[in-house]
Amino acid sequence: ICRSCQRRSGVRRPFGSATLMRWNSTHPSDKCSLCHGWLLKQHHSPALLGRRWAMRYINLCEVKGRLHVSKGPSTNPTFSISLSEITAVRSIDVEGTGVDNFAFEVLASPLRLVLASQDAAERQRWVAALKERSAAWRDMWILEGPPVAMVAQLET
Repeated sequence: ICRSCQRRSGVRRPFGSATLMRWNSTHPSDKCSLCHGWLLKQHHSPALLGRRWAMRYINLCEVKGRLHVSKGPSTNPTFSISLSEITAVRSIDVEGTGVDNFAFEVLASPLRLVLASQDAAERQRWVAALKERSAAWRDMWILEGPPVAMVAQLET
């Protein structure tokens, strides 16, 4: 369930599965989850032997224009990033972490989110989708202006 839209995505955590991400949801009419799946997320605070990683469920929500990060598909997001605020998405090399070099970073100042996929092809799909949708939401924001709540906040 995308908790922001309350739409069912029908995805369960794939233990030992080769595919960690699904494109489009199980319901073709459901526009909520453009892409979603399990990725490794790097913790912000360094551990004794380097930064640690944890599995997180990532949902690129087209309805709200947000990237949700949660501990599972049916839990509330731990945090969300507005797609219009993403300034860069790029592949990176993460050395000495025990994670294969299929990492990429999402920058939305002041946030830096480091994620890692299972293989290079999956990483490329995520990077391409995030670049495409963040550019589209930025363009929409420029054409249509800020959301109503943001305008109300600016006027007070």
